[in-house]
Amino acid sequence: MEPDPTADDGLETTEQAGDSSFALIHRWIVTEFHWSLLVVPVLVVGLVYLVSFSDFAGSSDDDIFKAYMELLHPALLFGFLIVSWARWIVTRQPMFAFLGVLSVCVFSREIIGQGSSFIVYAGIIVLWIYASRHHERVASLLKSDWIMSFLFMCFVCYAASQILDRGAIKHIGRFVLADSEWRLAHSSNLEEALESLGGAFLLLASCGLKGAKESTEA
Repeated sequence: MEPDPTADDGLETTEQAGDSSFALIHRWIVTEFHWSLLVVPVLVVGLVYLVSFSDFAGSSDDDIFKAYMELLHPALLFGFLIVSWARWIVTRQPMFAFLGVLSVCVFSREIIGQGSSFIVYAGIIVLWIYASRHHERVASLLKSDWIMSFLFMCFVCYAASQILDRGAIKHIGRFVLADSEWRLAHSSNLEEALESLGGAFLLLASCGLKGAKESTEA
């Protein structure tokens, strides 16, 4: 009697189903994530700090720098929204609608402002459930290590931005240095720059993702 060729696939599927979401994410970060991308926010932080320190174009003033970023960040998110939905209209492929829904969430949060982060959290939960139940519809997105790395870098940038915004670095610095007056110079500028960088990674993801038809033609 010949062995069933689908036996291994079934075992693999069962093992994968038994894995927790966090275990899968950890495995992806270790094996698929492009770690070289972490250099980008480090370089941006260094550049913004030098620009702010030298007071280029008045950037040492937090309000002036923030005004620049409040133009750049929404523009990047709007570009992410337009590109994602435009590519969905052209290709009708679910993975672009997937990015489109994410773009609506992050752009809405940016436009509405403080107190609207729940829109992003709710959107991510809905998209996570959709991807879990309809894996085949967004397979090209999930299997693209570069695109997923761009999306993960967006999370890294926004997380770092929130850490600066909440004053975590300030409190750690004061504890380590035993100086109750210490604060990270130009931290507001760094926070705004990291937020904008997160938007840039989202735009890169929507521009860089190849649809099935595009991959065939290439």
